[in-house]
Amino acid sequence: MQRDLQNLRKNYSIGALVEDNLPQDPYDLFEEWFNEAKSHMSVDEVNAMSLTTLGVDGYPKSRIVLLKEVENGCFIFYSNYGSEKGEIYGTTFQGFNTFFLACIRKTDHY
Repeated sequence: MQRDLQNLRKNYSIGALVEDNLPQDPYDLFEEWFNEAKSHMSVDEVNAMSLTTLGVDGYPKSRIVLLKEVENGCFIFYSNYGSEKGEIYGTTFQGFNTFFLACIRKTDHY
């Protein structure tokens, strides 16, 4: 089945992201965008984020987790630390998370 998916794309670049207008602390920008997204009643879990780490095989492993809080520049979330992905994150403490904030037409990642 072939479908034309090109016309489904929305414009997510409403408002320019100008470096001179950014706050010094990127977490301040995250908080601004996150609070704006929370104000949209149509969003079910605005705190859902994609977390990516490297697996033991060297390939990226991604999953959706729920952000519980941001404290001192750290994103706190719950995960299954008994899983392969959890064990890797528990030893390296390195990961990449992305928030897809479609309701405000922005994407944020750390």
